[in-house]
Amino acid sequence: EPWPQPNPDTMPAGIQKDTVLYGRKLFTETYSVIGPEVSNPAMRYSGNNLSCQSCHLQGGTQRFAIPMIGVYGAFPVYIGREDEVRTIEERIEGCMERSMNGRVLPIGGKEMKAMVAYIQFLSTGVPVGKSPEGRGSPNLPLLARAADPKRGADVYERNCSLCHQSNGQGQRKGPPGDANGYVYPPLWGPDSFNDGAGMHRLIASASFIRANMPFGTHYDKPERSEEHTSELQSRLHLVC
Repeated sequence: EPWPQPNPDTMPAGIQKDTVLYGRKLFTETYSVIGPEVSNPAMRYSGNNLSCQSCHLQGGTQRFAIPMIGVYGAFPVYIGREDEVRTIEERIEGCMERSMNGRVLPIGGKEMKAMVAYIQFLSTGVPVGKSPEGRGSPNLPLLARAADPKRGADVYERNCSLCHQSNGQGQRKGPPGDANGYVYPPLWGPDSFNDGAGMHRLIASASFIRANMPFGTHYDKPERSEEHTSELQSRLHLVC
């Protein structure tokens, strides 16, 4: 089944397109609109300088890179963390508090509406309740032993430090304070996600890393073994 290729630039001109495009900007340039370094203090909803596409690659469209395609029609849905049925707006709020280490967007506000409109657009044509193959990231078998953070540190230094740096703090696009975010995001520390984020979970981030890293890796041609990926994530989990 072909993977959808939604492009909001092709939408007819009007308020719907404007809203979806603003949602895309919020998603891909989160740091420049609602990040902690933007000039208007009231707009500093995110507590770090990541963007949503730091985890949901290519604006949430890349297959097996935790895409947003098909997500809109999956909500409302039961979420075990909260042990209740939650709306898509509540799910976004959770991401804001954990992955973005910040505060919630107002439910009825311009930013929340735009974000939901963008996610809805990305799901155009996907039947409600259907989860297309390619959502999330590929399943990764659990290790039959405890993952070793020391071995993971070696894997990190050999394979990840070139982009994310040995100290894990990534590479900024410009100087601190410019609200321009990162070329390669930090993987731990004060400008990264907190320990409540999905990427802090060993199996979730290990499956994402194997399918998508180093940047440009294709999910069906991973460069790292399943064992090395889990060891690597055990290292990241230790320092987060």
